[in-house]
Amino acid sequence: MPNTSDWDNADFLMDLGIALFTAAQANKALPVPVKEAVEAYLKERGWNTSFDAVRFSFLLWNQT
Repeated sequence: MPNTSDWDNADFLMDLGIALFTAAQANKALPVPVKEAVEAYLKERGWNTSFDAVRFSFLLWNQT
């Protein structure tokens, strides 16, 4: 069954998340408390990646 909208598409949601993250980083809109909250949320969801690892991974991915 095809997706009914972009909001049902995991690829769209991933691209949206990356775009929002990139925009926030470029505008220095992610202060330490926000980064810590994001990391805590990810850990609550079962992910073991730190915020800095997410940022570093994104930078490496963007260079290829």
